[in-house]
Amino acid sequence: MKGRCHPQAGIRKLVGFTLLEVLIAIALFGITLSLLLGAFRFTSKAWEKGETAAAETTDLQVVHRVFQGMLGRAFPVAIEEDTDSNFAFEGSDSMLKFAAFLPPYPDRAGLYRIQFTIAREGDKHRLTVSRDRFNPDDFQDGAVKKEHTALLLESPRPLEFSYFGILEDDEEPDWHPEWEFGERYPSLVRLSTSDETSEDTGWPSIVIRIQIDMDSACIFPELTGKCRITN
Repeated sequence: MKGRCHPQAGIRKLVGFTLLEVLIAIALFGITLSLLLGAFRFTSKAWEKGETAAAETTDLQVVHRVFQGMLGRAFPVAIEEDTDSNFAFEGSDSMLKFAAFLPPYPDRAGLYRIQFTIAREGDKHRLTVSRDRFNPDDFQDGAVKKEHTALLLESPRPLEFSYFGILEDDEEPDWHPEWEFGERYPSLVRLSTSDETSEDTGWPSIVIRIQIDMDSACIFPELTGKCRITN
């Protein structure tokens, strides 16, 4: 009939989400959240590795500078022992000891005994450097005071020293895990760090050449009373 309308014509139809649409939305949200968390974890690990690499590079630079600086000042002192005269230099895979002439900083200038020591504490390997005034009587056995010892490095990787040169007259130059207290210096000293159980080989080795060609007695004969040219 004209003039009459359907009673439902003025009422809007309410439209909602079906259960399937809700489940799809939740699934998409979960996927997006997983991707975001994965990207965050990746960024965090990359940042952490970057900081670790930067710290190791800084440690490497410090160790190299100190190692090179001390060995570069190695001073050839011959110590009289019974009828023998041996140079003040001795080393093993975990200890390096030698005489060096240091400048007037941070202490007085003069002849010092320098000792690098590698020791394991827990799961860390510690590299320390010690110094005290040189005394030929306690060069080999005298202990360095703790207040004269400084920590250079604390590493999770094993550390070791090795020495290149000729130990016996009839042998060819080669690397040795020890260098005996004797009549000659090694040509090279190496500090290496690696872990045989890991693919990570650690730092590149630090190799320092010892530039010594004269016994200190040629300059200060009162120290040893001898003057000779090294081999």
